[in-house]
Amino acid sequence: MRRIAHLAASLLILGFTLICLFSFVRESVGYERKDSAWERPIFQDNRWLLEGITEDSIKSMASKWGQVDVVKIRYGKGTLWTVAGLANEDGNYQSWVRGIKDRQQLVEALQQPRRVTLSAPGTHEGVRLEVCARSFPPACQMIAETEHNQPGFGVATEAKESTLQSNVFIQTGTFPDHYLYGVLTWEMDLGEIIEQGLEGF
Repeated sequence: MRRIAHLAASLLILGFTLICLFSFVRESVGYERKDSAWERPIFQDNRWLLEGITEDSIKSMASKWGQVDVVKIRYGKGTLWTVAGLANEDGNYQSWVRGIKDRQQLVEALQQPRRVTLSAPGTHEGVRLEVCARSFPPACQMIAETEHNQPGFGVATEAKESTLQSNVFIQTGTFPDHYLYGVLTWEMDLGEIIEQGLEGF
């Protein structure tokens, strides 16, 4: 009888431990807060925000606008490429990174992995080109032309805006993972440098 009572107590303790362990694992592994800007874009202060970490230094690609500098960003569900700057045909440089004036500063700022926040103005429904155009016209022109092959942000209709890559990204949380197929054109704010590298992220 004593052995049965001892066995029952042990099973009860084991069961309680397993329940606690399962609860902890469920909350820590694969847990996705819908309000986490690391996992997917979130809407805050009239802007869509995404947090990430730069993985590589900038790379350049030719486009009809000129030489476009892009950088790879890691976020919760994967990676994406985003515009960091643009040198137009006249040689003028337009930075997509706040506080960066020219390409040399950009190269120096992105030499090491660092936290960044990408953002684009819009509404609860998504990136709205007419709202975006008042805030950062060069980015909005690229959004309109690269994401939906529009001749300009004044032409896109509300129905067509729903198929912009930015808005598909907002709706699904995933984005094409190679810049030849899709480039995010949101503005970037620089955060802290990751001194120890990307291990653990």
